Amino acid sequence: MTALAQSSLTTEARTPANLPDATPASWYALAVLMLVVLFATVDRQVFVLMAEPIRVNMGLNDFQLGLLNGLGVSLFAAIGGYPIGWLADRFDRRVVLACCIVVWSLAVVACGMAQSFPALLLASAMVGAGEAGIVPIMFSMIPELFRNAKRQLANSLQAAIGRLSTGLLIAFCGLLSQIAEVSRPYLPAAMQGMDNWRLTFFWAALPAPLFILLVLTMPLGARAVPVSATAPQQPADAAGIGIAAFWRAHAGNLVAIYGALTLAIMGLAAMSVWLPVIAIRQFGATPPEVGNALGLATFVSSTVGLLFTVYGMRRLAPRVGARLPVISMALACLTAGLALLLLPLANSADELFIIYGVHMTFLMMGVMTFPTVLQELAPMHLRARMFAIFGVVSILFPSMVPPLIGAIADQFKHSTSGLLMVTVSFGTVLMLLSSALFVWGARRYEQTVRAAEQAS
Repeated sequence: MTALAQSSLTTEARTPANLPDATPASWYALAVLMLVVLFATVDRQVFVLMAEPIRVNMGLNDFQLGLLNGLGVSLFAAIGGYPIGWLADRFDRRVVLACCIVVWSLAVVACGMAQSFPALLLASAMVGAGEAGIVPIMFSMIPELFRNAKRQLANSLQAAIGRLSTGLLIAFCGLLSQIAEVSRPYLPAAMQGMDNWRLTFFWAALPAPLFILLVLTMPLGARAVPVSATAPQQPADAAGIGIAAFWRAHAGNLVAIYGALTLAIMGLAAMSVWLPVIAIRQFGATPPEVGNALGLATFVSSTVGLLFTVYGMRRLAPRVGARLPVISMALACLTAGLALLLLPLANSADELFIIYGVHMTFLMMGVMTFPTVLQELAPMHLRARMFAIFGVVSILFPSMVPPLIGAIADQFKHSTSGLLMVTVSFGTVLMLLSSALFVWGARRYEQTVRAAEQAS
């Protein structure tokens, strides 16, 4: 048995042997899930693109703007994630996801109608709360639709396409703003005099009914949580161990894996936020140069990461065993952390971007396996909540890193490389600690996977 097959113990034990690893319906469902992710990303990017017009029109300061684009949304996303995961574990996940789309789309419309900062903050927070259900629902559905290597392929495709499409989505949001302006003469009289940013929000929410229809037509899959149209589902925890009991029984391993992933995301947040500032401030790069370089780094790292998780892991599986996804993440964080130590040696913006590209490539070769790891560590009836818990910690803790780095870097303003050194120090330490925790968690990984299978 290969490692990729072993890493699907939870799914295999519940799946008849004659079922294929994936069906056309499985790929249709994955396509819908990825489209939903892109739809949500458009809504978030509209906030970024329209930030300055909103600030000017509503007389906001930068702190208020930061709440709208960061902390306000993040806190509600963290708070809303677990309740949505609880619902997704107990009811038809398609219906729960459709309800999430309704909530965040109506909230986007409310953003366009807001007449005060409190109203706009509340609406933006509800956008975050509605979108909080995407990750737990999506990654809990994928193992119900895919088996073995096809599951890793599905997880990797979602991660790679999400990253690669970011630049295109930003451009699309700019197009939405143009469409909003062109459509003004054809709108009802009451809307023709509205500011462009308000109309852009309305256009961003317009496709919601189509996405709701697509979600509701997705298959649950032969491996899905036992929900049927004719028989109401029994409360999930009645069929197996509760989430508190499962965490108590496997706290050491779960804390290690969740902690390692959170540290890796914190390191990623440190670099992604401050590297553009460093490139412009210390090396004189222009914003277009930074955008092009980071776009290229994203494309290369995502492509290499996808190829490694799909093909490289298949070759390594017989040698490493079922712990391969965790070991690959440990090695990825180790090499990515060591690569950051080269950044202070850069003499130009180009060298800075090349080193950052190497760092991201190493990181993506491991990080793309994280959904598979969390899927295997969670009993089927707890899977959405397990992802929701990860969503909470992966939102709250990384959001603290950029301001902390900024506060420390302010103490080294006399040094032209002060911000670079502080950022590299944070990023390296976080990545190396993440690698160490992955190694520790790998020791009992198979044991927890077997316990998750037995509890399902």
